[in-house]
Amino acid sequence: GLYVTGTRSSDGFLWNSSAGTAIYFENTLNTGIINPAAVTNDGWIFGYTAEGFPPMPPGRRAFVREPNGNLTTFNDYAIGRGWFDADDWTFYAISGVSGDGNRFIGAGIDPDGNDVSFMIDFAPAQPDIEVNPLSLTETLEVDQTSEQHIEISNIGIGELTYNAVIQYVIDDAKVQEVPVGRSGLANKGNLQLDKKEGTHGFHPATKANDKNDIILNYDGANVDAIGLLAGGTFYGAARYTSEMVAPFGGYHLESVDVYIGDVPTEIKLMIWDAGTTTTPGALLHEQVFTPTPSSWNTVVLDEALEVSGADLWVGFEITHDAGVFVLGIDGGPAILDGNLLTQDPAEWEHLSDYGLNANWNIRARLQYDGIQWLTLDPVSGSVPENESQTVTVSFDANGLEPGTYTANIRISSNAVNEDLVIVPVTLEVFGAPIMYTLTILVDPEDAGTVSGAGEYFAGSVVTVNATAHEGFIFLHWVDADDQVISELAEMDITMPEEDLTITANFQTTVSVDDVPDVNLKLYPNPAVDHLHIQSDVMINYVELYDLSGRVVYREEANQQMLRIHVSALQEGLYLVRIFTERGVSAAKIQVIR
Repeated sequence: GLYVTGTRSSDGFLWNSSAGTAIYFENTLNTGIINPAAVTNDGWIFGYTAEGFPPMPPGRRAFVREPNGNLTTFNDYAIGRGWFDADDWTFYAISGVSGDGNRFIGAGIDPDGNDVSFMIDFAPAQPDIEVNPLSLTETLEVDQTSEQHIEISNIGIGELTYNAVIQYVIDDAKVQEVPVGRSGLANKGNLQLDKKEGTHGFHPATKANDKNDIILNYDGANVDAIGLLAGGTFYGAARYTSEMVAPFGGYHLESVDVYIGDVPTEIKLMIWDAGTTTTPGALLHEQVFTPTPSSWNTVVLDEALEVSGADLWVGFEITHDAGVFVLGIDGGPAILDGNLLTQDPAEWEHLSDYGLNANWNIRARLQYDGIQWLTLDPVSGSVPENESQTVTVSFDANGLEPGTYTANIRISSNAVNEDLVIVPVTLEVFGAPIMYTLTILVDPEDAGTVSGAGEYFAGSVVTVNATAHEGFIFLHWVDADDQVISELAEMDITMPEEDLTITANFQTTVSVDDVPDVNLKLYPNPAVDHLHIQSDVMINYVELYDLSGRVVYREEANQQMLRIHVSALQEGLYLVRIFTERGVSAAKIQVIR
């Protein structure tokens, strides 16, 4: 092939046969030797590191060197290729790889604790993921719910597996760099490893992840526990970097899971703020607890800590007698931020400084304490090639205040084209519709009755009605500014986005019966050009009023019959008041065109 790999002294090398050049690299994962064993056609190198001599399998850990020079563990590589359970394995070594980088042979410990040889095929198929839509927006009123859908399609070959997690976006937290600290010198000889019974990840008694917790950890399944050879006090901790924590700024550290081998004299949970890369900052929380031996323990904080997005150190202060091995470790490969220890909190070291290829079994749970307004169903699944699966996204505005809420749906998969798809979600919440008051007044107060007053939503169409009492006639409706809005006794009003007051105006009148021995006739009604008024007694004068109460016509008569020209008047209703020698009568007429 194009590349050849191997060792030269304590370094590994990669030789490019086409260019005739070689590059050399050292073991940056731990203090042991590095042994490259296989290389792909595009320059990915696989092999193992070994701490101690001879390099027997129990002390080996598989590594991967990327073409850009980054050295990582095979566990992380396998997870990145979509094997989500790879953290439950301990890989001794990779001894062979196909040129396309898809098939591997090697050896390790399976999740049941068995030493096995294995062959892995990461690409028996090549699934490709397509997610539609790539963003979601919803608008709800307070206490409303709704559903939308995401289609996850497999447009590649072979089965697609996926897992979806909701990340609520609270703060726009930025990654916060810390000063580089100095490394302490290990005082080897004080620690002793004692083999303990392993577990398969979380112990059944561990708190279930029923609140969309985010788990920060470096470790795999427990295999051992650590203590001081002569007994005493030591600290074990994990530093969760800002790169890991910043996306969850505003979440709360609610509990810590830890594997405990033997019960110590005293054990105390310790949480520190960011310091340097090698030492923690200010102590944020400490809490003594009584653990259960040979078991995963969940320590629920007396008071949850809000995450700022900066580095977070989580560890334990342990005091114990000789021959007691307390704090659990995994089977590696070691990650320096996951295996910090010390007897002096000012000088921190690593388990790997003592030849221990392991990480502490310490896992911090971050929890979103706000209202979880988004749910997914299902949260994981398998999609055959050329098929799709629908994920129901449920929105719930119950208990939310009006405002804008954001989250991300993070979809991880074994797709070769895109192993992580992030779907931004925005929820706009508005307050419940406001009801406005319609008030109806009567002027004069005893002139009539009205209906339609009450409370209505904006945009509602309300029918109002005015009925005159005896001795009155309806004139018109006016608004709060005395502007006429209708001459009809019954009308429809569209409710505005504010309270509204309207008034029904009435006019007093005297019926013919109230003026003894007077007979009046008004015709035609409706009138077009002329209005005739006839009486059996002398008519002194006549007045016409428009609906605003303004006199629009007045004529002296002094006769029993009168012809009034109304062609100059606008269409509408008018009040006619007839003044006779025996009293005043009133009538309502309509002028039309």
